[in-house]
Amino acid sequence: MVWVVVNVLLAVAGLAVLAVLGWRLWRDVRALGRAVTAAADRLNTAVAQLEAATRGQGRHEVGPQRPGD
Repeated sequence: MVWVVVNVLLAVAGLAVLAVLGWRLWRDVRALGRAVTAAADRLNTAVAQLEAATRGQGRHEVGPQRPGD
């Protein structure tokens, strides 16, 4: 009978540890998702600014223009 109680307590403790680890993993993945979303927003802003800055230049030009060209 004692072995049954010990095994049940071990199982409950193991499930509690798994629940805590799962909760921490879920929280970290949520934070990572927020970071990725913020990075994507910054990247989209930078691309839009770059496109706006280069809108007046030709598409096939490579590198900066030299004076006199």
